[in-house]
Amino acid sequence: SNAMPARVPSILALLFAASLLASGDLRAQDATGNESSVPQASEVNSTADDTKVQSLVDQLSSPDFAIRNAARAALLKVDESGLTKLVEAANTADGETKNQLSVILEKLQSRLFDAPLKTFLANPTRDNAAALPGWTTINELVRSEESALFVFREMLEAEPSLFTTLRFNHSGLPPVLLERSSITERVMKSDSQPFPVASVLALMMIGTEPGVRLTGATQSNINAALSHPQFQRLVKNGIHASAISAITENWLLREHSVLDAELLFAMKLESPAGIELSRRVLKARRTGPVECWALLTLGKLNDTESLALIEASLNSKGRFWPMRGQSVQNAMPGSNFAEDYHVQASDVALAVALHLRGESLETIRLNAAGSEETLFQPHSLGFNSEDERTKAINAYRSKHPALKAQ
Repeated sequence: SNAMPARVPSILALLFAASLLASGDLRAQDATGNESSVPQASEVNSTADDTKVQSLVDQLSSPDFAIRNAARAALLKVDESGLTKLVEAANTADGETKNQLSVILEKLQSRLFDAPLKTFLANPTRDNAAALPGWTTINELVRSEESALFVFREMLEAEPSLFTTLRFNHSGLPPVLLERSSITERVMKSDSQPFPVASVLALMMIGTEPGVRLTGATQSNINAALSHPQFQRLVKNGIHASAISAITENWLLREHSVLDAELLFAMKLESPAGIELSRRVLKARRTGPVECWALLTLGKLNDTESLALIEASLNSKGRFWPMRGQSVQNAMPGSNFAEDYHVQASDVALAVALHLRGESLETIRLNAAGSEETLFQPHSLGFNSEDERTKAINAYRSKHPALKAQ
């Protein structure tokens, strides 16, 4: 259960706060339509045509009461596919039109979210879940319907503002995700509150919605869960571990620039997503620590199919340990490493390639220390000199001709 209080927020509070945070990101489309011709409610409900919605919005300011009244009645029957246009209009309207749209949106929230939510919480069935935003996604991700319904209910109770925004103001999701992820990240750090697993899962799921662009801060806040022991235990041994794992895997595999924390999580939990993430890193020829973590992830997950990609990193000079500008003694006081000792990507690639080929690292005089979590202890994979490194790599290459990357 999630520690954060559940409260269904007002759509007005959400859309206006989001519009301020997004600094005018919502843009109203040009108004079209004839004031004297009011689209029928059934037309708007079935087609959700933006032009017809905008025409109805324009008619709210008509001097003719009958036209205003008919437009208001039609807008109250708009379905969820017409909400984006209504929200855009509400953000740009003024005067009496803005007031009328405010009332309309409140009533639509009651019909399209509050009432279905109340019904589902009282009776969490598949049919009742289908009336709420997000169910289609979680139903596709989680194999067990029982787990899907349980987790979905927990997420809705923990993060109603996210789901309200998902239905009513999709383009306003980024600032709401940033705000909620910041609060959730602070709760994760607290020793006095339960781990907010339902909030984390809601953020992960909604953060992968098509068209949602996440800030680096939002991703960092959400990824803080990946290194949290409690979240790792829930993924591995929780009652609903399969559901939590499925949502987490989907989060990891979103279109983004892979982060170190995600690879470390994939290694420790032996997540299948780690292979895809690591291949992305190596195919993109990214350098630095993320390249080395990708190599170690492929080794930990025994991905022999990626040997060609791994061996391509035998030419990589990206520094891994100690960090550039840091001496060996500062990084590890009391160690017996030579002054010029360091670990770079080629060293990690060499160790991982040998591991995947089932060969001993001692054949190249590399005394690497093993690790249950990361395959090898990163600091143990280096060489004291460039000459030693070159000899080791040449010895490997002479025995194993270069493979062609897929």
